[in-house]
Amino acid sequence: FPGTVFYNLNFEIDYDNGKSFNNLQIIGSAAKMVMRRATPFYRKLGRIMRRHRPAYCLSFWEPAVATFINTMNCPTRLVSVASQGQIFEDNTGVEKGLLMQLLRVFNVGARGKLVPLSVRESETAIPQVVKLPEPMPSAMPPDDYFVAYSTVPQVLGAVGKRMVGHRIRLFVKETRLALYTSKYRHYPHVDVRVTTSDFAEQLARSRGLIASPSRGVVTQAIAAGKPVYLFCPKGHLEQEYNLRFYMQRFA
Repeated sequence: FPGTVFYNLNFEIDYDNGKSFNNLQIIGSAAKMVMRRATPFYRKLGRIMRRHRPAYCLSFWEPAVATFINTMNCPTRLVSVASQGQIFEDNTGVEKGLLMQLLRVFNVGARGKLVPLSVRESETAIPQVVKLPEPMPSAMPPDDYFVAYSTVPQVLGAVGKRMVGHRIRLFVKETRLALYTSKYRHYPHVDVRVTTSDFAEQLARSRGLIASPSRGVVTQAIAAGKPVYLFCPKGHLEQEYNLRFYMQRFA
């Protein structure tokens, strides 16, 4: 996209404490982020909006920019493309309670449009698209390791004690490399790595995927014909929905 301008808004809520998934901890982390970063963030965002005056804002499940557009009554049309949209489209979902409704208010708002990023067939959704490697010869056996990945890697702690004797490649964000390298220093079978562009190739050569029920990586593994072993963070509404969906459709 020639002429594209990138801005670093430096406003990300940290929900990975390296120990467990906890909604109260996430709320506390969000409150700290707002107190530290809200003023410079919204000043910068205001300057960007006045300079470019966008007709549309294409967003994911992200509350900060959405809240600004909705509370300031901006003419910009917010379009949120998010996997959470499948929950609201699915009539069998049980996760559409008060908390999820509140999250929709913050991330989309009354004036915004929520477009599901979906693995279900739907005329109103955008299909989930993932990167796949070149097909491997069927006669070639997989390498002797499992790939472990999650947007909440703290829930995969069992790979340390319960999978001794199995080689694990745990992929994490670069900013979390030191934390998880230290956490698994006593478990030599766990190789902590930064998530890189060749992740799909390493998944394709592996014996299977160990993950939480995140949409993208599980879709990659299923499309590559790999077995999937899931750890679901209790209280994570989207991933609890995903787990139920996967068990109904793929188990």
